[in-house]
Amino acid sequence: MTFLVNVFTNIYKRLGENKFRGVEKAVAPDLRDGRRVRASSALLLLLSELRKEQLPCCRGTHPSSVPEVRSYRVSASPMKLTAETVIAADGRTVWRFSQTPHLHARWDARFSAIEYLPRADEDRAQLFRYSTRIGLGIQIQGWGETIGRDDRTTSSLRFGSDDPKSLIREGSGSWRYRQESGFVRFSTVYDYSVRYGGFGRLLDLAFRPLMVWATRWSFDRLRIWIEDGTAPESSLRLWISKVAARLALGLVFIYEGLVPKILSQAKDEVMLVQHSRLFLGTPSLALAILGSCEILFGLWLLAGWAEKLSAVLSAVLIILLAVLVLSVRPDALTDPFGGISKNAGLLACALAVRLLSDASPSAVRARPKKRRARK
Repeated sequence: MTFLVNVFTNIYKRLGENKFRGVEKAVAPDLRDGRRVRASSALLLLLSELRKEQLPCCRGTHPSSVPEVRSYRVSASPMKLTAETVIAADGRTVWRFSQTPHLHARWDARFSAIEYLPRADEDRAQLFRYSTRIGLGIQIQGWGETIGRDDRTTSSLRFGSDDPKSLIREGSGSWRYRQESGFVRFSTVYDYSVRYGGFGRLLDLAFRPLMVWATRWSFDRLRIWIEDGTAPESSLRLWISKVAARLALGLVFIYEGLVPKILSQAKDEVMLVQHSRLFLGTPSLALAILGSCEILFGLWLLAGWAEKLSAVLSAVLIILLAVLVLSVRPDALTDPFGGISKNAGLLACALAVRLLSDASPSAVRARPKKRRARK
């Protein structure tokens, strides 16, 4: 595939006509990348250009008021943006949910609205406009063009924005739909260039991982919509509820480990450790070690790594500590300000995280899987 791309690229360079310059910008990132998925995207765009002799660019005189694509190219970046999900559905369904503008905007967190622009020829690339709300009533406007293969296995696109509020200046990428036994492997690879020079590249160090997370989270959101029938708006609410419960659980663990066990050791806490006789050294040292472990566990909960496992372990720890406290201080069971009443709320948070983990989107599940190279 890469060899064919190079052949067509040499033909294009020999022709050297201005009408092919838009394609050069679109496929340049693909030609620099040796992966088959990006090579196929480059070939698709180039074949489309050779067939139509002119790829419709976004011009300022177009009635859609899409800005003109300039001569800059997507620069080399430290990290390509990728996502992959396996959806138990047929290829036509996945294609419809991802290629229909109003459906796409519902599950993709990177867009608030997508509008296809009229086109006279169905064989030409589809121009579109998009907007993204970033809060406080502020939104970013952008443009793009996409073209898909007739067999619905690949879709390539270019996108960008002349909005000064947008860090992204221009980018390109591809979507792939691989039909396998009973499911579709839906994946994407894309890249972009930023504005504002060195300052923009510095901002991109934090922005790019956020975009990777948003892409993968959105892909899993699409999977849940197609497989379970949960609307994207509902899955967002479930995700917010799960994250709120997990953050509350993690913050309580950090507070309980830091304040009463390390910074200001409470007398009741020290006495509990002393009466339990489950310590080495002094009760104060053992209490401080226990507090450090609680802080580490709370940080794990905040990070969200293996959240189902962390939720189960947190429930187990809460129950074990409650049993330990009651064995030393049975009167804690009737204390309205004691740990028992508080632990009931924490157990509810742990249960919510465990139950909502599979029902809400997760970026981890849409991380591309490494495959062994065929011999």
